[in-house]
Amino acid sequence: MRDLENMLQGLGEKNKKAEQEEITMTVGENIRRIRQERHLTQRQLGEMVGASEAYIRAYESGRRNPKPSS
Repeated sequence: MRDLENMLQGLGEKNKKAEQEEITMTVGENIRRIRQERHLTQRQLGEMVGASEAYIRAYESGRRNPKPSS
């Protein structure tokens, strides 16, 4: 799950307008956006961060949110 947190922390590299738009995005929307930018499937991301494909799908759909301690 640390890899997922590190991916999310990389959001600060965008220009100011893009950063303002990202603020309004949900955690799941950001996970999906970053995953797609890196051309990863939900399964591949899950394998990278130690979560199942179903968990990644649930995060992206907003049915689950990663715990801050994860």
